[in-house]
Amino acid sequence: MTTNSPNPVDGDVQALIEHCKTMIDASAFPETKKVAEIALAALTAEPVYQVFSTQLGMWVDSDKDSYDDYRHIPGHRRIIYTTPPAQLFRPVELPKKIERDDADGYWMHKSGRVSAVNAAYFNEAIKECAEALRQQGYEVKS
Repeated sequence: MTTNSPNPVDGDVQALIEHCKTMIDASAFPETKKVAEIALAALTAEPVYQVFSTQLGMWVDSDKDSYDDYRHIPGHRRIIYTTPPAQLFRPVELPKKIERDDADGYWMHKSGRVSAVNAAYFNEAIKECAEALRQQGYEVKS
């Protein structure tokens, strides 16, 4: 369940679940109820463990223990969701790039002067980190 996810969440997921349930029960507007139902489904999505049965030639649902037994056979296990789980990541704020100070021509960081080479390495690392986080589904603040 999403509430047990190691992902950082912004706010209390259980409170969001309860809020969705309240909206479904109390709202007079069908559109509001539908949006709340969709949100509730995403917040409470459970994984379905599957293993590939070579005897049957197809994927079959399994329990977590059977799924774990297949860990040494590449491509013979997967996790699917009947509804994709909600991703409630907090936006990530990375350090600012090191900029050149036009007044004196030095590269400045909060700790003081930085060489142009170190500034370039630092800025490239920030860029690569931001891209990796975005690929994982995080929102990265610029």
